[in-house]
Amino acid sequence: MEPEIRYCTSADGTRIAYTVYGRGEPALVFIVGWGITFQLEAQFDEGIAFYQRLSEKRMVVRYDPRGIGASSQADDHSTDAHCSDAEAVISALQLETYNLFGTASGSPIALLHAHRHPESVQRIVLWEGWSAGNWEPRESVQAIVDLIKANWPLATRLMTDLMGVQGEDMRRRWTRLLTTSIDPSVAIAYFESRSEIDVTDVVGGIAQPALLLHRRGNVRMPIKVARELASQLPNARFVELPGKAEPWILDHEDYLAKVEEFLGEETPSDGEPRAAKEEAAAANLTRVSAPEGRTFASGRYVVERLLGQGAQKSVYLVDDTVLGRQCALSMLNAALLDTSDIDRIKREAQTMAQFGTQPNIVTVYDYGEENGAPFIVCEYVPGGELRDELAAAVGPLPLERALTVAIDICRALSFAHGRDIVHRDLKPENVWLTAERSAKLGDFGIALSLGRTRLTAAGSITGTATYMAPEQISGGDVDARSDLYAFGALLYELVAGRPPFVGDDPNAIMYQHINAEPESPTKHNSAVPAVLERLIMRLLAKPKTDRPDSAEEVLAELEHAAR
Repeated sequence: MEPEIRYCTSADGTRIAYTVYGRGEPALVFIVGWGITFQLEAQFDEGIAFYQRLSEKRMVVRYDPRGIGASSQADDHSTDAHCSDAEAVISALQLETYNLFGTASGSPIALLHAHRHPESVQRIVLWEGWSAGNWEPRESVQAIVDLIKANWPLATRLMTDLMGVQGEDMRRRWTRLLTTSIDPSVAIAYFESRSEIDVTDVVGGIAQPALLLHRRGNVRMPIKVARELASQLPNARFVELPGKAEPWILDHEDYLAKVEEFLGEETPSDGEPRAAKEEAAAANLTRVSAPEGRTFASGRYVVERLLGQGAQKSVYLVDDTVLGRQCALSMLNAALLDTSDIDRIKREAQTMAQFGTQPNIVTVYDYGEENGAPFIVCEYVPGGELRDELAAAVGPLPLERALTVAIDICRALSFAHGRDIVHRDLKPENVWLTAERSAKLGDFGIALSLGRTRLTAAGSITGTATYMAPEQISGGDVDARSDLYAFGALLYELVAGRPPFVGDDPNAIMYQHINAEPESPTKHNSAVPAVLERLIMRLLAKPKTDRPDSAEEVLAELEHAAR
């Protein structure tokens, strides 16, 4: 479905490329941020399906912003200049009434256009909506700009991962297409001007119905930014979606029906209280039901209830009717997977199965496939995540408790590293607590078997920004000492009540991991003993060679500190 490219000219003479799918009124005009072109979208089956679905009932218009993809370069990247690009495309198609779909950095452009053309714009859909660029700290923006200048291919790999693109092959393709379709000078100009974008003063005057969509696990933008925008729009509906953010074209099954419903609604009457509309919308649009009674593996596993759900997988509490025990079954989203992904997941299950019943690692019981989608059956750990305990503490854990948890985790790392397995995503969300409050390390989903098979793409950035080692961020070789760095960041959080590096944006945190020295944990908790402080600072050393040699060594020091 390679789109037919058409061209028009913006007010300042910039040549804008656009394409049209389907027919029917009112048209839906996409105002997209700088990072994705319509030719890039057409390279993915999910992108084709997305536009085919939307264009079944209407004309869908998609254009590349100035300087991006097939559109020509321009020096002016102000909000007004980008708004004029949308106006040029709409004028070329002679659209009298239409709806807008603003995505991420296209949101303020869509808002400004809707304010300027109230007679033409009927409805607005916003994905990751915001109205002012000051939600992102200047230091994080500068970190992005510095990385673009230093290493454009690495910067695009980082952007691909932060966008949430899933699957090894898809990440590689997405990164390659970003690298070749966008000039780094345009990316720099965009980021340097983004903090100056502010259309907040017009938001209160936008009367059109608006639907704001935001994923709960979005690591790029705080959900409070989109919530605040929804509260400022006079006629807005906010929908919080489960899972982590992905590009809207790749992960759309759970919200596209909501968009269709919204676009098909009549304009709400002025007499209906807004609070009542929001309450009804929330009940209708965000409800997730667990398929109680559903079975897997020819009836062996019977679902009791849904434990959690995201874009990548759904986790169920199930009864194993053969062995008579409760288990946690993780069902992967087949729409995100190709054959190589399924092979990788099977290897990951085999990797975890090597651990047997080590008391501080979540035990894997079974692997299978259901209608083409893989699932992994694991031990059910009823005490919840370590993250929940940290959140409840609202500060550092008691020192004795922090050391107990740390020793449990370190025992798990020692066991895994002894079998040449590196976790690569150590964080409180991947540490589970038993009913007796012992800690178990789980989710070796991006593990690396040293000397054998990489279970993620070579050179890709994989992990969680708060706990990633410098070499992991820069795409270097990852080994057991990279896990020890992440363990040091987690241990710091246990005793200090906060991670060693914090920021509103993952880019800023990654920049600090590479360039900044952490403060001593004693600055946040004077009760941390000197021996533990020295261990934490060694774990957080930038060069791998300055860190402890093994988890065994760290475990011995922790046990000594706990005496």
